[in-house]
Amino acid sequence: MRRLAVALAFAAVLALAALIKPTAPTLTTPVDLRALANIIKSDPALLAEAAAFLNQTHLNVTLPAPPSAAPTEMAIGANATAARAGSHVAVSGDLTSRGRPVAGALIAIYLQGRLAALAQTDARGVFNASVYISAYVPLANITAVYVPPPGSPYAPSSASIQLRVLFNATELALSAPAAVRWGDPLRIEIRQSPPVERQVVVALSNGTSTVVLRAVVRDEAVLEVPTAGLSPGNYTINATAQPEGPWAPASASAQVAVAAAEPQISLRAPPVLVAGAPAPLEVYVEPKLAVATFLGGTPLGGYVPLEAPTGPAVVRAVAQAAPPYASAQASAQVFVVNPMQVAVAAVALFVAARRLRPRRGGLEEVRREVAEAAGRRPLPEGAEAALDLLAEAFHVLGERAGVRYNRMMTYREYAARVGSYARDGGCLKKIVELAERSVYSPHVPTSQEISEARICAGRL
Repeated sequence: MRRLAVALAFAAVLALAALIKPTAPTLTTPVDLRALANIIKSDPALLAEAAAFLNQTHLNVTLPAPPSAAPTEMAIGANATAARAGSHVAVSGDLTSRGRPVAGALIAIYLQGRLAALAQTDARGVFNASVYISAYVPLANITAVYVPPPGSPYAPSSASIQLRVLFNATELALSAPAAVRWGDPLRIEIRQSPPVERQVVVALSNGTSTVVLRAVVRDEAVLEVPTAGLSPGNYTINATAQPEGPWAPASASAQVAVAAAEPQISLRAPPVLVAGAPAPLEVYVEPKLAVATFLGGTPLGGYVPLEAPTGPAVVRAVAQAAPPYASAQASAQVFVVNPMQVAVAAVALFVAARRLRPRRGGLEEVRREVAEAAGRRPLPEGAEAALDLLAEAFHVLGERAGVRYNRMMTYREYAARVGSYARDGGCLKKIVELAERSVYSPHVPTSQEISEARICAGRL
C-alpha cells in the first residue's frame, strides 16, 4: 500500500506540474483529471504532498489562455463570515462558461496566498472543500483558482472572499545575560503570555553557525545552553512560539556575548639556536594550558629541525584555547646556525682563500725551484738577476692559475701552461728567453736588458 501511495503521489505531482507549465506535453492517452482529483482528495497524505509541492516551488498558477479559449466565471462562498484560527471552514463555489457548468475542473484554493485545498467540480460545475484556517490576521483572503490544462478550450478564472479570523494574540519574552564566560552555561529564560502549552524554537547564531533548541513551554521555562562547544563572540538569540489553534505565534530576540579570558604567556629563547640541537626555550603560561612551539611555521618538538636554514628567525609559543581561556602567543627573535651549511660555506671560503690569497713564502720557494731547474752551480755572471725576474713572473702567474712551478718542468713548459693567465704574452716570452740565454749560453745580460725585463714583468 505504501508503494502504491508513493506512486500515486508522484503521478499527482507530475499532473500538477503539467497543469502549471505553459508548454503542453504530448499525451498518448487521455488523462482523467476527475479520477486523479478523487485519488488526491481521498488520501490526506497525497493532498499534503501536492500542496507542499505547489508551496515550495512558488509557481505562478495564472497562465494566459489560448486566443480561442472560452471565458469562464467562478463564484466562491463559505459557510461562515468569521472563524477561529485553527478551525475548518467549508468553502464551496461553481465554475461556468457562458452560463454552462464546467465539469471535472481542478480547483486550487489558497488561504493568504498559500495552497490550502484542492477540489474538483462535479457535473453541475460545483466544487466543495474544507479549508484549515492557519492565518493569524484580522481579515484573510480565500481565493479559488481554475487553471485549465494545456489544450483546454476554457480560459482560467478565479474568485476571492474575505474571512474574519478570530485569534488570540500572544507575547513572548526572553531574558539572557549580556555576557557569559566561555565554558559556563548560558541561562535563557522564556516567558509567554497568556500561558499556552506549545513548542518554542530557540536559535542561537553568530552569523556563521547556528544552534537550535526546542522546548515545550506553558507559561515559562529555562534553557541552559553549554558554551564550551561555541566559539567566543557575539550571538543573537531568536525564539519563536509556534501557533497553536486560536493562539497566534509570537517571537522575541536578545543579544549575548560569549567572552573568553586572556591567559598570560611569555617566552625566553637563547639568541642563537643550532640546527639539530635541543631548543632550550622557557615558556610561562598562567593558567597552565597546552603550549606548542614553532620556529617560523615549523613545529619544534624540543629540537631545532635539521633543515632549518642559517639566518635570523622567529620562535613562537602558542597557548591552545581551552574554555574559559582564549588562545594566546608570544614570540622572540633568534639566529639559527646550521652546522652543515656553515661547514660547506667554510670549505668554499677556504678554497677561495687558498686560490686568491698570496701564499706565505711562495715567492722564495719559486725562486729556489727556478734556480735548481737551471742545473748549474755557481750561476753564470748576470744569470741570478734574470732568474729572479723569471721567478717573480712564474709566482704571479702560478697564483692566478693555481699551479705552482717546480723544477720538474722546463721554463718553456711552465710558461706554456700558465701563459693564458698573462696579460702580455710577449713579455712572458721575453723574460723566459732572457733567463735561458743567461743560464745556457755565454751571453751575459746587460743592465738595459734586465731593466727592460723588469718593466715587462710589471705588465704581466
